[in-house]
Amino acid sequence: MSAFCACRGPPGKSPEGTLRTQISKERSVRRLYDGKERWKAEMRWIRRAQEKIAFSRHFLRRLKARRIKMGDIESVVKAGEIIQGHAPGAYERNQDPVRVIIGPGADGRTLHLVVALKKKSIKLVTAYYPDPEIWEEDLRTLKRRKR
Repeated sequence: MSAFCACRGPPGKSPEGTLRTQISKERSVRRLYDGKERWKAEMRWIRRAQEKIAFSRHFLRRLKARRIKMGDIESVVKAGEIIQGHAPGAYERNQDPVRVIIGPGADGRTLHLVVALKKKSIKLVTAYYPDPEIWEEDLRTLKRRKR
């Protein structure tokens, strides 16, 4: 068997500007808004899935570190909306579709909640207060990276 793979080129080389790289960039843009036409229905499903929610260890650690209360999470789920969607497999450790939900915490501060949509349940991945250095004023739009 040859060490050359037709899909990747010679081992150790990743030429920029190849068709594969261009397709990869296109997919990353599409992944950010994956399934946008389904977001309202998914949000309704998330709200109804109260007994089917799982918490990742990362989520529980971040809540404690960021001093976010469960009441804040409940408030975001009740009043929030999906602002970003990531396609299945967008993250190595999570092969499920991921959504970012924005909403007011119990204290009124804007909070982002990241959830993974499993087949029959929802897994809370993390929660955070959006950083104005990263997010536009609306706290829904990522700022463009400075080059």
